[in-house]
Amino acid sequence: MRTLLHGFLLAALLSVVSCDTSEEAYVSAECPSPDGSMKAVSWYAMGGGAAGWTEQDVSVIPRDWPASAVLKKRTITDGHILRLAHTQRLRLTWLENQTLLVEYPDTAWIHAASPGGAYSPLTPKLKVLYRGVAAVSGATSDHETVCGAATAYQ
Repeated sequence: MRTLLHGFLLAALLSVVSCDTSEEAYVSAECPSPDGSMKAVSWYAMGGGAAGWTEQDVSVIPRDWPASAVLKKRTITDGHILRLAHTQRLRLTWLENQTLLVEYPDTAWIHAASPGGAYSPLTPKLKVLYRGVAAVSGATSDHETVCGAATAYQ
């Protein structure tokens, strides 16, 4: 019985020790609005140890904030507007000073999104549009975000 108990405790200890709960996050792009008052920040996070997970996020913040200020912050009051999984590439296009178009692969899993008038105290007049596309044009590597030109969509 004692051997069985020791085996159980050892297995439990190893399962806890082997689970890495840390999270790393990196900025992949900053796309300024046409008037320069805001910027869309694309960032990705990963963690979970051996099993692992990744997600791609978008936040919109005032231009004078450092992009690193949004890392690991996922509330609308922090400017967070989108969280995706199973995607590697995004395209962020400012259609107007206050209107952002976010394009993502149509195979992505959307975990959180603030569509339409995405109110945030940081960007009170922001409007966000989303579009799933077959392939994000211009992106060529993992976790890449392309800042699009508004003229391509008018």
